[in-house]
Amino acid sequence: MKATKIYKTKTKKKVEEITNFPLHHKNLLTANRIEFQETFKQSLVSFMHPLFGFDIIRFDKIIQTPDGQSTANFLKKEYGKKAHDLIERLLQ
Repeated sequence: MKATKIYKTKTKKKVEEITNFPLHHKNLLTANRIEFQETFKQSLVSFMHPLFGFDIIRFDKIIQTPDGQSTANFLKKEYGKKAHDLIERLLQ
C-alpha cells in the first residue's frame, strides 16, 4: 500500500489528489496555482480532473457567467485579459 502524505496548509490542500495526475496536468497545476488562487480566490486543484485537465464547465458555474455570454468575454470584462490568458493556458 502506497503511503500518501497530506499537507494541511491552504496552498497544499489535498496533495494526495494530484499524485495521480498526468505530468502535463501536474505541470499546469504547479505553474499556475498561485496566480489562479490570487485571481479567483479558489484552489486550482478543485478544478483539475486527473484525466481531462481543467474543468471549464465547473469553473464557468463558479464564476457565474451570465447566460448568453461566453466565458472568454466574461473573463475579460470582469477579471481582465491576464485572467483570460491564465484560463487559456489551463485549457491547452
